[in-house]
Amino acid sequence: MPTLDVNGKNLSVDEDGFLDDPAIWNAEVAKDFATTEGVEALTEDHWKVIHYLRNYYLEFGIAPMVRKLCKETGFKLNQIYELFPSGPAKGACKLAGLPKPTGAFRSGRFRVTSDPLCRTFRSLVHMVSSYL
Repeated sequence: MPTLDVNGKNLSVDEDGFLDDPAIWNAEVAKDFATTEGVEALTEDHWKVIHYLRNYYLEFGIAPMVRKLCKETGFKLNQIYELFPSGPAKGACKLAGLPKPTGAFRSGRFRVTSDPLCRTFRSLVHMVSSYL
């Protein structure tokens, strides 16, 4: 099992550097991971995104779609990339202590799985949740 040694702490991570156990996440872990994702200092805007992702994950058990993240936080996609240079799926989710989002990383961008049934179900879940 891989570990990540950051600031003298050994954290158990998967092959892509995401926490194996999201329950061990705390603000210090986010600060430690920030250095590995090209974020020098976590600002109020970073924390807004991180806390939104954490709360969404704790409620629904998955990371939100990028469109929903932007809508709910008020940030445009390019602003999310300015805050998290490695992107919303890899960088922001990693700092929020979420497991690696489903799908695949391609050229630094997140691609939702191509399974039509999975896409349809995910779309329905997000559509319903936006009305609640």
